[in-house]
Amino acid sequence: MARNILILMGGGIDSTALLHYFLLRDYAVRGLHYDYGQPTAAAEQRAVKAVAAYYGIEVGLQNLPVPVRRVEYEFACRNALLVLAAAAAHGHQYTSIGLGIHTGTPYFDCSRVFIQHLQSLLDGYFQGVLQLQAPFVDLTKTEILSFCHAEKIPLEMTFSCEIGPKHPCGVCPSCKDRLANGLNH
Repeated sequence: MARNILILMGGGIDSTALLHYFLLRDYAVRGLHYDYGQPTAAAEQRAVKAVAAYYGIEVGLQNLPVPVRRVEYEFACRNALLVLAAAAAHGHQYTSIGLGIHTGTPYFDCSRVFIQHLQSLLDGYFQGVLQLQAPFVDLTKTEILSFCHAEKIPLEMTFSCEIGPKHPCGVCPSCKDRLANGLNH
């Protein structure tokens, strides 16, 4: 099977950079966005569609019918649910699933240990042929932005907020990341 990857896209900087990263490495890329009841789902979907059109890739939009509880800014078990849902529905069609996570957050599901644990589950279910790829897991947001600027990634198409249903709130960690790195929405 040729190398292909299903990128989990939230419409933000990290998944857009991830998409670009794998296109540079000649992967066949498809995007997938989940609405899991997050208040920003509509804004995320607009960004995902714009980014997918810019890069000329297919993207699927699906609902995740599992209630995901939010405590402050963190959605409990979100990345594990998204990866396992994508693997369960599409894992037999791809060699990899891509997750745009990075260091510098307090969330367990943005850590190298999380990737190792989830890879163990995928190895059990898919006999080692489905890889979870998170090449930015050890990079800071500033390092990812440096990559984006060097590659001229269209950051103006992205949306990164965890609260604002239509407009960025300006106070959540994602908005603070953007502002700290000189990006307005």
